[in-house]
Amino acid sequence: LLGTLPVPLAIFAYNQYYFGSPLVFAQALVGEVIAREKTGSPDVWQTPFFSGLIGLLVSPSRGLLVFSPILGLSFWGFARAVKDDEYRPLWPFFASALVMMAAQCKWFDWWGGHAYGYRPWLDAVPYLSLGLLPVADVVSSTRVRKAATGVLLAWSVFVQALGALSYDRYWNLRRVFVIRVPTSSEPVDFTDETEARREAERLGGSYIGPSFCDIDFTFCRHRLWSVKDNLIRYQLSYFTAARNQRLPFGFRDLGRR
Repeated sequence: LLGTLPVPLAIFAYNQYYFGSPLVFAQALVGEVIAREKTGSPDVWQTPFFSGLIGLLVSPSRGLLVFSPILGLSFWGFARAVKDDEYRPLWPFFASALVMMAAQCKWFDWWGGHAYGYRPWLDAVPYLSLGLLPVADVVSSTRVRKAATGVLLAWSVFVQALGALSYDRYWNLRRVFVIRVPTSSEPVDFTDETEARREAERLGGSYIGPSFCDIDFTFCRHRLWSVKDNLIRYQLSYFTAARNQRLPFGFRDLGRR
């Protein structure tokens, strides 16, 4: 403890000198600026807890259970570990994982900005992996359970490999086609121009035209919940294009998609 003490003391001195308090950090100050830009409020802990929790668990484009369903078994493992002294040495890891995850549920930017999957929870993933240990015997006890676990693991690995090989940020600010309809006070957007024009005609509305819909903007955040327009499907559909036009060089061609 004494050996590590100079590091936090140096940080506290830096904070005191530049920000007027040892407990005021640069990231917190920047966070307030970004929170105001994205939400209109400087409050960095403004997300309702259960809204952030549900989003980081099951959002089609951010959910842990969508991108890494094998880690869903970790919560079962946490519960089993509490009842078994054999896993007592792992309790601090499990507790810290849950605290980190809970904090991110309250963060204003629960979706992690332009990201692939559950970015805010990545720090907890090593501990979630340890959470699989208490249930390893159960999930491998029968052929059916082995097969089901294998499917969850295969999907989890596949989705992460897909992101590692093709992610290019385009989905997060992709091109959409906007219409106005009498039944909605807000513009409605589609990812296909033909569909947008057809729906505008069917609903007695008007076709406005193409636009870019950045999920960091409040009026575009509904895309995080779209099953049809989800990030994994997008990366599959544009895998080759994403491989050939990775950012930043591919950014100039954004309008093509």
